[in-house]
Amino acid sequence: MTLYRYGKRVSALFLISFLFSCNPCNRAWETSAIEASYPCTTYTRTVLKPSDPFSGIEAEFLIGNETTTLFLNSITLQFPCGDNPCVSTVHVCIDSNEYFFEADRLQGGQRLKMPLEATELLLAALLNGSWITVSVGGYHDILVTDHFPRR
Repeated sequence: MTLYRYGKRVSALFLISFLFSCNPCNRAWETSAIEASYPCTTYTRTVLKPSDPFSGIEAEFLIGNETTTLFLNSITLQFPCGDNPCVSTVHVCIDSNEYFFEADRLQGGQRLKMPLEATELLLAALLNGSWITVSVGGYHDILVTDHFPRR
């Protein structure tokens, strides 16, 4: 009987820790430096892991000397596409404003390269602390602004 109760306690603790790990408030932006030998440049890679590995979206900024690129990544399956297999439509909500962008689907279909206009808009919203949601087909996530690195 004691082992059965112990198992229930462990199951309850596992469930509670799992629920807290899926909470988007616990996610944080991770930054790392990438040094390129040619041309002699240092890039900064800033990543926010998805809140859910099955339906979440990973956001990745790659910031160089003169360029900033935003990639959206799917961890499990390909992003959906419409008539053009090289493009996916990305729905972005910033506070109460909605935007739609056509993002390039990179080889494999699990990585989208956002257009410059969308990258600049999302970067400004993150720096301003706005509420941001991003969705592509059945994939969706909240881009948390807490601890987003300032340039």
